Amino acid sequence: QQIDAQIADCRFSPIDTGMSVVEIKRAITSLRKEIESLGAVNQLAIKEYEEETARFKELTEKTARLRDEKATLESMMEELNSKKRTVFLDLYYKINESMQNIYSVLSEGGEARLDLSDMNDPLNSDLYIRARPKGSTFSKIEALSGGEKSLTAISFILAVQRIKPSPVYYLDEIDMFLDGANAERIGKMFSENAKYSEVLMVSLKKAMLKYADNLIGVTTLDEENSEVYS
Repeated sequence: QQIDAQIADCRFSPIDTGMSVVEIKRAITSLRKEIESLGAVNQLAIKEYEEETARFKELTEKTARLRDEKATLESMMEELNSKKRTVFLDLYYKINESMQNIYSVLSEGGEARLDLSDMNDPLNSDLYIRARPKGSTFSKIEALSGGEKSLTAISFILAVQRIKPSPVYYLDEIDMFLDGANAERIGKMFSENAKYSEVLMVSLKKAMLKYADNLIGVTTLDEENSEVYS
């Protein structure tokens, strides 16, 4: 009766909960116990929430900036790779053509070429040197004889020298496995290419030596002494 009177004094219409006063009191007691079980209220929770919210916002903005920077770097890398691919293929085709011409002359009608394992991804491809000596079939350089390997490798060196010459080349007995005719053809070609680079070569073949502008000879006198002459 007392509770009903207090409700009437509040000028609010009572809410029909379908519960008796005793049941309502029990519910209130139960809710209070649940609230107490939650422990003490953290008075700094609101401040901590605001700080964490600000930090979350800051990290979100940083993440967005990093994503933009990543996209920019990826775009730059793609552009650089495209330029590298263009430069590489340009040199590849030029050296390949030059090598084919040189090998044809040195081998008197043979063929040689450079092959990429994957033309769609040239920067990550394997590079193969193949040659077909006159009257033979195309083979990788590893399958050629000693003289054929030398002729093919020298053709590649000369091709690179013509397209992207270095100031100095040092070659040590590259004609070791070549006969006199091949050695002479190579000597003549290196002599022609000497206008692009200085070539220092060690050779024991007269066919090669006759194309040198300057000769320095070394001969062994005994086990401990040698003589240099020019």
